[in-house]
Amino acid sequence: MASRAERTVAVFLAGLVLGSILAVGAVATLQPSDEQISPDSPPYSVASATGCVDAEPGWLHGVRADERTYVTSNVTVRHAADETATLRLVHVSSGLYAAHITVEQTDKQGSPPEGCTPGTTLDLSATLPGNATEVRLTHEGEVVATIDVSDGVGHDRVPVVNASA
Repeated sequence: MASRAERTVAVFLAGLVLGSILAVGAVATLQPSDEQISPDSPPYSVASATGCVDAEPGWLHGVRADERTYVTSNVTVRHAADETATLRLVHVSSGLYAAHITVEQTDKQGSPPEGCTPGTTLDLSATLPGNATEVRLTHEGEVVATIDVSDGVGHDRVPVVNASA
């Protein structure tokens, strides 16, 4: 007959094993399958920083893996000191996506410091369905960069976008 301490340890170990199995199953179900990635509104995030920018070119990169297409980009947008740039990812047509850069007026006052080129740096990270074939980066309707990911990998340099008049 098992002692009380042995029963307590057995119950603890059984709970630990069952909890581990449930945790692994929960993580596996949280990963979106290709069917769960909506072609019309795929998950993406944009990080932006507005201030003084340099003239370094950016990049647009995509790679297909695990029945998904992963896209990242970095772009510098020069604009007036009282403006900011944003980026929005849209599904254009079957397999085609576009990351649209827009520049908008803000209520920011004042002039930039001497030697400062005002602008915004935008970083995009997106997970597209596996059938994505092309991604374009646009500004005011003009294509700035394009990648073809139909063969698995695409990469393009992105010039600095000059949005200032």
